[in-house]
Amino acid sequence: IPGSNGTAATVESKYKGLPWVILGDSFSDASNSHPKWYPTTRDITGLVIAQNYGTGGMRFCRKRFETSDEGTEDNYSIIPNLANYDFSGAKVITISLGINDYFCSSPIIEPQGDYGSNFDVDTFTGAIEYTLNYIYTHLSGGDVPLIVLSTPTKSTNMAGGVNRAGLSTEDYVENMRKICDKWG
Repeated sequence: IPGSNGTAATVESKYKGLPWVILGDSFSDASNSHPKWYPTTRDITGLVIAQNYGTGGMRFCRKRFETSDEGTEDNYSIIPNLANYDFSGAKVITISLGINDYFCSSPIIEPQGDYGSNFDVDTFTGAIEYTLNYIYTHLSGGDVPLIVLSTPTKSTNMAGGVNRAGLSTEDYVENMRKICDKWG
C-alpha cells in the first residue's frame, strides 16, 4: 500500500507478528546486492521473518535446459534443498522463484494438482507441485500456513523476450497461476 510520500504505508494486519519463512532466488538472498522485496512486505504486513532461505540462482526445476547440454543437474534447484529448510511454526511461506527457470528454459507442463503424485521435477510445473507437496507433508502439525508463490516477470537480461524453449516469463507466471488454482 503506497504511503502519501511514495513509501510503503504500514497497516494493521492480520499477519502482524506471525512467523514467516522465505524461499527464493537472488531477490530474496540477503547476501546478494539485488534490490529486495521482502523488507517492504514485512513493513506492510508486520510479518516476522523466522527464516530466509533466499539463494542466488535458485530455481524450481531440477535440471537446466538452456544449452545444448540438455538436462544438466546442478545445486541450484530447490528440490534437494527442501530437507534443509525448517518450516516449523511458519504461518506464512513465500516462494519467490521462477525467473531462473525461465533463464534455464525449464519445460512447462499442465499441473496435476494431486497430493502424493509422482511429480516430474524435471519440469517447472512438476517441481513446483513437488515443492508444495513436500511442504504440506512435512509440516509438524498445527495449522497449514498460507503459501504464496510469486516470480518476477521482467528482467534486464532477457534476450528477445523468449527463452530457448520459446517461452516468455509470462508463460511461467501463467503456469504458476494454474498451479495455484489447482492447489488452492
